[in-house]
Amino acid sequence: LNAFPFSNPVTAFAKCVHVVCRACLEEYLQSGEDCCPWCRSPLTIGVDDVAHLPLQTAVNSLHEATNQATLALPQPAVLCRYDDLPATHFCPECDNIPLCDDCVQHHQRPRATTRDHRLQPIDSTVASNLSVVGLHDDDLCKLHTGQKLSMCCVTCQPSRVVCNVCMQSAKHDQHLFKSLATELPQLKRQLLQLLEKIDAVVG
Repeated sequence: LNAFPFSNPVTAFAKCVHVVCRACLEEYLQSGEDCCPWCRSPLTIGVDDVAHLPLQTAVNSLHEATNQATLALPQPAVLCRYDDLPATHFCPECDNIPLCDDCVQHHQRPRATTRDHRLQPIDSTVASNLSVVGLHDDDLCKLHTGQKLSMCCVTCQPSRVVCNVCMQSAKHDQHLFKSLATELPQLKRQLLQLLEKIDAVVG
């Protein structure tokens, strides 16, 4: 449940009884949809009825308990802004972005505009105070609060980066997705190779 952050969970589907967030349901109905986003069962209400749906207290309690258990877990290591690798430094001049050793090297390339930035090492004290721990604002879904952008929808043209909640929406029904965890390292390598070629030509 913690993968899908419910806010005031309700159900509007008489046949399947699937539970959805009240605010998301209103937005879903306003978009013209008329069936359950999970199993496509017909809707039994309209957008004006959403405010009067009773709260699904059992689901809400379970979600809150799951969140509390998640908060009690050890905090994750600080991850590089550009890769899922442990960060060793952060750059105060670049909005405190955390960087792995590979990115540190390229951040300080002789011809890079960031070469004079004074990178700071990350220790346990710094890690606990960093405003960015593995996630940056650009890594979060603009539609679903707190959800990390983790997949790329290759069916959409141009391709779109989406979160787990977006993947389940009717807008992406039957779309093909690729994991950013596997795609980004490859794109990063290609970009670094291009930068090296540019440096060779300019130098």
